[in-house]
Amino acid sequence: MEQVPLYQGLTFYEKYVQTQGLLALQKPRAEQANHDELCFQVTHQAMELWLKVVHQELEENVRRMDDDKLLEAAHGFHRCVEILKVCCAGLGVLETMSPLSYHGIRVTLGRGSGQDSPGFNRLLDCRPWVWPPFEKVMQRHGMTLIDVHRRPTAHWDEYRLASELMAFDEGFQTFRYAHFSLVRRIIGADVKSLKGIPASSLSRGTTEPLFKELWDVINVLTRETSDVYGGH
Repeated sequence: MEQVPLYQGLTFYEKYVQTQGLLALQKPRAEQANHDELCFQVTHQAMELWLKVVHQELEENVRRMDDDKLLEAAHGFHRCVEILKVCCAGLGVLETMSPLSYHGIRVTLGRGSGQDSPGFNRLLDCRPWVWPPFEKVMQRHGMTLIDVHRRPTAHWDEYRLASELMAFDEGFQTFRYAHFSLVRRIIGADVKSLKGIPASSLSRGTTEPLFKELWDVINVLTRETSDVYGGH
């Protein structure tokens, strides 16, 4: 029997987006644990795709910083921030599930956990290869972070780069907090995850920056200027 070409009869849009394969990645309705499982699976699949885009953008930003294209790199970090907002919104959609409905899905997860997300873990481990190129930019330009913050308009490109990198860091912390909030709402904070780890431990990551130096320098600047308004 002659095989029918995979894309025969499809529109150009369907071919480009590869909708046939994409829409076949979810469980058929008859196999779903309950009505909410499609929403749960699609949300996580979409999130992995978005985090893949973030990872590629970070890789490109390393090249931009190496080439001293600071404003292009700043724009790239801004894009990452916007994507993380989309991911947070996706987690908000999952808050429309009832806790009982989630537990019906949880049975099918086995030992699965959001902590196993390859996209999340790639971002969690991005400091060793994203921070050194930023440091080299500062070194090449003969300045430190405090120099940039003392005179932001005089060092505008460097300031924009540091600011957007900080915004990305903040966005990642916000994403982690949104995940913890979902867990607390749907599962509870005082129980163990499917990995046997207390769910409350997720809260620690919500205030752990990827690039601590960006946050520490703000304290330095505030202490330097606090005499102006009688601060400490």
